Amino acid sequence: MISVKMKEDLQILYPDKWEETLAAIGRLVKENAITRKSVPLSEEDSILITYGDTIRSAHDVPLAVLSRFLERHGKAFSAVHILPFYPFSSDDGFAVVDPTAVDPDLGGWDDIENIARSHDLMFDAVINHISKSSRWFRGFSQGEDAFAAFFIEERADADYSQVVRPRSTPLFHEYETVAGKKRLWTTFSVDQLDLNYQNPCVLLRVLDILIRYAKKKARFLRLDAVGFLWKETKHPCIHHENTHRLIRIMRSVLDLAVPGTFLVSETNVPHEENITYFGENADEAHLAYQFALPPLVLHAYHKHNADILHDWSASLEKVPLNKNTAFLNFLASHDGIGLRPVEGWLTDDDIDSLVAHIRQKGGLVSYRSAPGGQRTAYELNIDYFDALCEEEDTFDQGIRKFLGAHAVLLAMRGVPAVYLHSFLASGGNRALADSTGIPRRINRQKLDMETLEADLASSSSRRRVVLDNMKSLLAIRRRIDAFHPDAPQTEKWYDSRVFSFVREGKTTRVAVLVNLAREEVRLDTDLCGFDLFSGLCCERTVNLQPYGYMWLQLDND
Repeated sequence: MISVKMKEDLQILYPDKWEETLAAIGRLVKENAITRKSVPLSEEDSILITYGDTIRSAHDVPLAVLSRFLERHGKAFSAVHILPFYPFSSDDGFAVVDPTAVDPDLGGWDDIENIARSHDLMFDAVINHISKSSRWFRGFSQGEDAFAAFFIEERADADYSQVVRPRSTPLFHEYETVAGKKRLWTTFSVDQLDLNYQNPCVLLRVLDILIRYAKKKARFLRLDAVGFLWKETKHPCIHHENTHRLIRIMRSVLDLAVPGTFLVSETNVPHEENITYFGENADEAHLAYQFALPPLVLHAYHKHNADILHDWSASLEKVPLNKNTAFLNFLASHDGIGLRPVEGWLTDDDIDSLVAHIRQKGGLVSYRSAPGGQRTAYELNIDYFDALCEEEDTFDQGIRKFLGAHAVLLAMRGVPAVYLHSFLASGGNRALADSTGIPRRINRQKLDMETLEADLASSSSRRRVVLDNMKSLLAIRRRIDAFHPDAPQTEKWYDSRVFSFVREGKTTRVAVLVNLAREEVRLDTDLCGFDLFSGLCCERTVNLQPYGYMWLQLDND
């Protein structure tokens, strides 16, 4: 049943066309509705993030290769996020040419469905923009009525000075159309034209695509760049009230047509802005990326000090989470390590120190244009293993540090997501970034399946050691109800060098202790229990080796 709230939102969005838009949505739901059981999130949920062709082989299409890799090594994950696998023209998949098709260079829908037999799926819904090579833009440029007003034309008398920019590229670019040259809105690049949601036909097309994805077995839909959806003059054009209305409508439509579909907001912004995408009544995104976690964990290791990480983590208790909402926790992804989410937590000096440190390690830094025209550091482009580990770290210390960071990731309140290159401890590829001029490609290298398997066959290789330990972490997590996404988390302060907290489920309690320092740390605590990794019993006194970590299952009081 169409809700009263949806009607109210449509009346505000489209005051002259809300009734016909509502009727069209009703038809869309009726024609596509299926019965699907809604499965709540649990401690068994974890997500592997990967491009469809991160692992390649000369003997098969990449999606089939990915399926074999998951069968051999990915069973510890409940879900896989396959980054945009649609035909595209640039931006490594995010300039989508046809959002309804699978890139034939990757495989076909049958390959996607094969992966869905063993794993839940997350699809990218790239709904802020579309490629200039798309059928939609071609129809617009050729004057077809079906695509009229699908894109946003620059107005000579308009004020765009308040628009928030995630990149330093121009806001408008010029394009040839049958009606002459037009300057159109491009938040991200000349090849990615922003869609005009002031036209209800755009919303209806996008709703149809979201339903298609859900019916193709996507349990999770990642709403890419969703904060930018609604555009108007004299406005920052990020986090617009109408953007939130659009997301509520998307949520409601999916709840009606394909129940059990989880929306995931992707908004790389300060924390207080990020959490607004849960909605005031938990009626927008089900999950929100926890963008502050990667830079704060990196900063904590960089300074060997958990104080800021502790303070930030404690503040999360103020966020109302429930069975319908959760943070999506991650440390690395196909993008870089965003810096905007730690505004207000890290000082300018802290950020400058991180930027200098990453550059010294061979990483890159991306910038954005802030209001007023100044350039500010936007994200760090580096593989997370490289970002954490120092030259003076021994082999064992480097791996313990990396796994300790993931012990935090996998234990924190929410649902964890692990990037494939982190699962495999790949390291970055600076040459790939330099040769293409795309900083993010430092962490998007492609791997040969046969070479990878040979490396994993060596029990002493970095890849194998990390992968085996990651599997162990994931296996432990999924059987401990203290790691339920909604289980309470309480911070513990013992030593500035140690990040520590307790998770409490219905039947288990686990204390997480991670040493951020290169020296051994002895803690006097109030904890009694045994380490889920080593089986070692601890009674109040805990010894953490350099960069050591523990998950202590606590004794019943």
